[in-house]
Amino acid sequence: MDVHEDVVALLQGKSRCLAQMIALSRSFISSAEPHPVVGVDAAVEFEKKRSDAFKTLELIDARLSQLLSSKSQPAADRPDRALLEVLKQQIHELLSLDARIIPMIEEAKSQISREIHDTQRLKDRLSKFKSQWVPEQGEGLDQTL
Repeated sequence: MDVHEDVVALLQGKSRCLAQMIALSRSFISSAEPHPVVGVDAAVEFEKKRSDAFKTLELIDARLSQLLSSKSQPAADRPDRALLEVLKQQIHELLSLDARIIPMIEEAKSQISREIHDTQRLKDRLSKFKSQWVPEQGEGLDQTL
């Protein structure tokens, strides 16, 4: 393969990776929309898969940079404009999906934070109740006599 074919293959791979990320994001949104709050497990799984996809994209971009810096490409060897346009559209779609996903995850974080705060408050009340209950019942008196 020559540099041009390598670049085109890498760009096609990048397009496939972006398509997978778009499908993953759409799936996450469709599973999260009927529920008031995104499930923690779903968010963790989504983040893991998304992180893996970003690592793949970073590897592709690094290889593209390496190839493009090693040889200046004449205009005739540049990747097809249609392929570049597809990549541009995929990136814009992914950004649009992210704009919907981020508020969902932020709301889930807020909900979890509220639940942790409420649980801690209830534990504090229970502990205070227990510490007041024993002396008021007189059970501690037997031990002092």
